[in-house]
Amino acid sequence: MIGRTILQYEILALLGPGAGGQVYLALDRRTQRKVALKFLNPARASTSDRGQLVREARAASRLSHPGIVTLYGLEEERGEVFLVEEYIHGQTLATRLDKGRLSAEESLRLGRELSEALRHAHERGVLHRDLKPSNILIANDGSYKIADFGIARLDDALTSSGSGSIVGTIPYMSPERLRGHPGDARSDLYSLGVVLYEALTHRRPFDGATEAEVLYRALNEEPEPIQHTNPAVRPLVRLVGRLLAKEPGARPSSAEAVSAMLADQGVPRRPLWRSKQGMLWMAAFGLLAIGAGIAWWKLRPPVPSGGSVAVFQFENVADPSDGSRYGAIASNLLVWRLAESGGTHVISTERIQDAVDEIGDLRNLPERALARRVASRLRAGFIVTGSILRTIPNVLVTAEISDASLGRILEATRMEGRPGQTLVEVVDSLGTYLTLRLPRGTEDSVTSFGQPGSSRDLIALQLYVQGLEYVAGGYWEKAQIAFEGAVRRDPGFLEARRQLALLAWRKASMVTREVP
Repeated sequence: MIGRTILQYEILALLGPGAGGQVYLALDRRTQRKVALKFLNPARASTSDRGQLVREARAASRLSHPGIVTLYGLEEERGEVFLVEEYIHGQTLATRLDKGRLSAEESLRLGRELSEALRHAHERGVLHRDLKPSNILIANDGSYKIADFGIARLDDALTSSGSGSIVGTIPYMSPERLRGHPGDARSDLYSLGVVLYEALTHRRPFDGATEAEVLYRALNEEPEPIQHTNPAVRPLVRLVGRLLAKEPGARPSSAEAVSAMLADQGVPRRPLWRSKQGMLWMAAFGLLAIGAGIAWWKLRPPVPSGGSVAVFQFENVADPSDGSRYGAIASNLLVWRLAESGGTHVISTERIQDAVDEIGDLRNLPERALARRVASRLRAGFIVTGSILRTIPNVLVTAEISDASLGRILEATRMEGRPGQTLVEVVDSLGTYLTLRLPRGTEDSVTSFGQPGSSRDLIALQLYVQGLEYVAGGYWEKAQIAFEGAVRRDPGFLEARRQLALLAWRKASMVTREVP
């Protein structure tokens, strides 16, 4: 398969096995985006298995969440049916756990992100039914994403083998499903409990030499207490115990309830400085740095005035595939932050994208040349480009201001967040700095960052950017789900509401391109 081109997809490498098939890395020649292609194994390419792949597509097409691998489409070429999915550059949770257990803090974050993703799926009538470490991907930025809805249950259909046999992975299946019942949302929560137990202890709660032994223990025994292996945070341990309850009624009622429980829990962080001497050194160094910064600021000449400013999407060096969409989030935040000043000429993100579309094929142009070409078309005087160099443990971003006509760099800055600061907070600081360095004026009206029109919720921003991507591709239904998710996360996110209004107008005049 490697080296073969199917439709517009050039297959680059084998990523590994998926649920009932093989997953390949491919390049979409139309968009120059790397994607994952999921094929059925030739030995399983029967009519029923092809139908299961279609049902998986239908299940995944209902979902649009940063914690769930995005489905781009279902394709068929010469009898071969395959899924086109988001490519996540990283590793599976199973591979990570081969190296040892997670810390209590990281297990807590795992639980929070998975419960949020399951809440999204359950609200749309989709149960995963096979949640396990090999179906959980860890992106390079450390975020978790659920994959493989191969045996998912929809509210109007059950994607099973139809033979009456147990479908799933026995060590991660709830007792009611092991008894042959279809289960409900609380069955997925049981699987979440197994995953968290394994993350905290580096072993499954019920294991054995045979499947029959595992099944017996899951139905009749209690797992060894987590405290015997890992003295983790007590509330987290108690929650895992509730998730692993034999009876569904003893578990939390919903993924939303689990998410709320986890949100209320905190894990003590190890102090950065363990001695008074270290704190004194840090304070002295900070005072020197502040003094030097003030002197440098007063003596430094400002950027020349005149011309509007075009902010281009930041490059995510920390994750070249930008599966978290941090690059797009950073550029949108910066546009809003600069516009908030009320005096900087800021060209809206939509106008920049329109200019890119009008110019056409720009794939062979270097990034700086591309920015200058687009800026020239928009008659922008200045260009802002940037990079995200690191997201863990502290966010680190860089930005450059360039003269659009000459391509000369006028200003370069590097902004590193403090421990615990989010991307939103770091870009906020970067915007404050650039506002003082850029020319003043009034032109494009853009919703102000930090005001009711924008958002400081990172997941809401991820959903917003994902919605913009779907709009650009013509996938109106998915875009609507993404924007609605952003508004649900942050009801005051008026920019997302504005996009919903624009989408309603677009949908009334254009044909959808949704996956069947």
